[in-house]
Amino acid sequence: MARRRSPSRQVSAASADDRLVRTATWRGLRPHDAIHVRGKPGQQRRWEFLAFVQNTVTGECFIEVVGGKLERNGHYQRNVRMFPPERCSLPPRRSRRVAPDDASVQLSFDGP
Repeated sequence: MARRRSPSRQVSAASADDRLVRTATWRGLRPHDAIHVRGKPGQQRRWEFLAFVQNTVTGECFIEVVGGKLERNGHYQRNVRMFPPERCSLPPRRSRRVAPDDASVQLSFDGP
């Protein structure tokens, strides 16, 4: 037979909402911006930022993200997870190298 929980031990949804403060921006990120989460090397995962969440009672902070690992069919899972801010960072910026235009390159072969 299942054991019933006493009413004093149950946490209502309203009190949980009072404890958690969600912010839609963090370090310049907005919802659905790409974010890098450090984890096990070699795993292909893609994460998108959702919110910065702070528990006002305990002072803990978390980053809420959506995404996950690459499945066999080539699609990424869509799971909502929370990670500590120490594991989250901005994705590395990709440098765009522009090949020099032939007309703009002027080489001088004249010696001194």
